Amino acid sequence: MSSTDPPQNEDGMKRAFREVLRDEFGFEDELDRVIPNPEQSLPKKTVAAGLREHLEDVQRQHSVGTYQTLQSRLGFFERWCNMEVEGSKRIEYLRDLTGQDIRDFRDWRRSEGEWNLVTEESQMGSLKKFLCECEKPGWVKPGLSNKVPIPTVKPDDESREVTVRQEEAEAILDHLEKFEYASLQHCFYLVTKITGCRISGFQSLDECDYEYDEETGGAILKFRNRPETGTRLKNGSRSERNFGIDEDDREVIDDYIEHNRPDVVDDDGRKPLFATRQGRPAASTLRKYAYMWTRPCATTGECPLGRNIEECDAAQSNDMANHCPDSKSAHPIRRGRLTGELTKGIPPYLLAEKYDVSPKTLKKHYDNRSPEEVRRTEENLRRLLNDGMDRMY
Repeated sequence: MSSTDPPQNEDGMKRAFREVLRDEFGFEDELDRVIPNPEQSLPKKTVAAGLREHLEDVQRQHSVGTYQTLQSRLGFFERWCNMEVEGSKRIEYLRDLTGQDIRDFRDWRRSEGEWNLVTEESQMGSLKKFLCECEKPGWVKPGLSNKVPIPTVKPDDESREVTVRQEEAEAILDHLEKFEYASLQHCFYLVTKITGCRISGFQSLDECDYEYDEETGGAILKFRNRPETGTRLKNGSRSERNFGIDEDDREVIDDYIEHNRPDVVDDDGRKPLFATRQGRPAASTLRKYAYMWTRPCATTGECPLGRNIEECDAAQSNDMANHCPDSKSAHPIRRGRLTGELTKGIPPYLLAEKYDVSPKTLKKHYDNRSPEEVRRTEENLRRLLNDGMDRMY
């Protein structure tokens, strides 16, 4: 139906007439007395209740990582709705939401900082999906999800640029080895850097998933999907893999187990390989570790932005580390590992299998090589190919 077609039902006609009276003639308070508002027939579902039910559905159908990501994104929307305006919540019931409210929320998030085009696309996209689900039982006005503004992101704007380069990762590990040796923070950064695992993979490891490798003197980390007891890998059983680590890295984990690991079990009776006193480490704890140690000042004592470290909240408080413009979350550590492997000339199809990622996704999101690095990789491959051909003949 085009925008000029008449509404097809009585509620649609009332809604259209109300909009004309409000927008063209300035009527507002008088409208409900003269023309009953068809939206008042919508159920009074609170924002909090709607979000809770939506996230429960997500938790049942998706990985822990997906659930936690959506919980974080939609948490900003709930926070905005709960802000007080003239002594009451800005938005208490979903039925009261309007397209202008959605734009106001977007503008508020932009003003909060740490908000680029890619972030805006993903966060507003998550809100749109939530509102689509709310339309099905009639909790929000029909068509509200279509009013969510989502920017168009060009391929060059994709999030590949946020990467912890291998030399940066090595510098952080050197620092941790000196000052936080065999701590949970050290082990998290070490395992993430050498295996490229996701947070859900690190969380999933049990004591029984760590085995000594007699052949190499190192160890084997076995990533296993156990959704029935709370540790689902991102792609389910397809994410399962064994990853070998060398002797030096094994010694760090051995020392952690012997001296620093709390003797705890989780709620399902499993013994996590890496733990806090409360049990298996929370994703938020691991994200904080990533932000903490990617702050340049944390390892160098200097700020590349020229800030006074003594007066910088992000430098002085680990809980504020994510406010540092140069700090990074955990995923760029994984991205840096895969970029480093590509730079070595390892074929993408081998990396896809080893690091649980499709070749298409690998190219789009993880290939952060500079043009010069691509050139050197190609040159190394040609040299290896020529050497191999010379040996054959």
